[in-house]
Parts: sequence; structure tokens; C-alpha cells
Amino acid sequence: MKEKKRVLIVDDIEDDVEYCIESLANDPQHEWEALSTDNGKDALNIIRVNRFDCMLLDYSLPALNGIEVLQQLRENNIELPVIMLTGQGSERIAVESMKYGAQDYLTKDEIKYPNIVNVMLQGIERKKRELTIFQRANYDHLTGLAGRALYQDRINSAIERCLRLDSHFMLIFLDLDKFKGVNDVHGHKAGDLMLKEVAVRLESCVRKSDTVARLGGDEYAIIVENIDSKNSRSIEKLLTKIHSAITSQPIYYKNVSLDFNASIGAAIYPDSAKTCDELEALADKAMYKSKQDCEKKFNYIR
Repeated sequence: MKEKKRVLIVDDIEDDVEYCIESLANDPQHEWEALSTDNGKDALNIIRVNRFDCMLLDYSLPALNGIEVLQQLRENNIELPVIMLTGQGSERIAVESMKYGAQDYLTKDEIKYPNIVNVMLQGIERKKRELTIFQRANYDHLTGLAGRALYQDRINSAIERCLRLDSHFMLIFLDLDKFKGVNDVHGHKAGDLMLKEVAVRLESCVRKSDTVARLGGDEYAIIVENIDSKNSRSIEKLLTKIHSAITSQPIYYKNVSLDFNASIGAAIYPDSAKTCDELEALADKAMYKSKQDCEKKFNYIR
């Protein structure tokens, strides 16, 4: 039985799309299910709701060209092996494509079988290796959340987008009250269980495009992008939702309910601060103000 693979072909020349599909149909080991579109904007929308093993992406496209599609994939943290296609076999295009995240590069006269299949399979494997290395370096091994290095990259990217698009984002800092007591009384396995469960609950509160990170110990950060900074009610609703998600249901270890709470602080860029350091300092200050006032579920600085 052939192994099934899904590929998205993004090309505005119908003959080229058909040629790709015909070439892939000659693969004796894989059954390639191909979906196609003729523009980059539709491709991004399709990727958001469908899973693919690989993308064949034409360099020259209407609306968004191939490089712009790669940039959008990167900005939205979409990890997908991409093979760039072009009728112009230039070294400049190849280097540019690789710079923005393409796994490989094919000219239109190179898409015949078996070359196209070999390049795509190599691209898929190369991407898997990249993601394995990236996972180890950038994600917290216990919770699977973004680690400190990836968090720093994401917050810098969020600031760049705000400057470019005149938008706003909220930085939320959170830590767990009484966490040390859980470790002391029930042991580190109970503490690890709590950290993992809190990670799951935090991710359930935000969009996939937002970032939830574990900065170390019982400290978490959330970057919530594209917010309406003037809508206090909406902001408070989200912060209340986060606090409730963490604390409204008990966490059990060996049938014992663990005693804990959460302190939450938030600040908004660029309304609260103009630099990353200033924003983090304000979110941290807001969190500790919440910790000192046990009656408050959260505190945020506009």
C-alpha cells in the first residue's frame, strides 16, 4: 500500500499545476493528494485549516509573491516544508528563497518525476530535523510551551509588527502562589503535574497565534497580539478568563487536591511602555501588586 502524502500546489499557471500532479502520480511509493490554488492569499487561508506534508510554491504570484508567502508563514509560526518553483533559474532567487525558509528550489523544467518527488521528500525530512533541533532549543521540555529563548524572539517580533502595523499587544506575567509548598509537601512529581496542567489551561484561553511561554520555575508569560487597547472590558474579561481557567478547577495528585493560587499582571505595548525591558518591568510590577492584594485576581497597567 502506498504511503499517503498531502501537497498544496500554489501556482497561477494551470499547465504547471497539472504537470506537477502528473509527475507526482508516477511515484510508486507514495500517493500524493494534491490541492491547488493560484494565489498566495488563498494558500495562507487553506493552510490555516488543512494539514499538508509539503507545499510547492511558485515564486511569481499575483497579490502575494512566493517570498511574501514565506514571510507570512514565518510571522504566523506556521511550520511547513516549502519547495520554491520558478521559471527563472537564478542563484539570486534560490538564495532569497532559502533565506526566508524554503527547504529547496526547483525550476519549472526540473519538476518531472523522479526529481520532484526526491526534492520534496528531502525537503520534508530536512524540515523534520530542523524542527527537532528547534524544539529542543526553544521549547520547555516539561510543559511543551515556548521557552525563554523563543519567548524573547516572539516578543521582539510582536514589537516589530506593532511598529509596522500601528497595532497593540498585551504582555501577561503569571506565577503560581504556594507552588513551593506543593513541592515541599507532595514532592516534585506533584509540582511537575501542576506545571503541566496549568500550561494546558493557559493555552486553552488564547488563540493559536498568541504565545504562551514558561520562563522558568512556576513563572509563565503570555503574548496576546492585536488587541484593542482602549477596550478595558475586553482586556479584563480575558484576564478573568485566564485566572478562572487556572484556579476554578482543582488539580489532583494521588487523589489529593493541591493548594495553590495564581498572581497575574499585564501591561500593554506601546501604551504602557516603549521598549521590551520597560514592558516586562511593568508586567512584573503589576503581577506582584496582584500577589500582595489577595482580593484581586489580576492587575494590569494601561
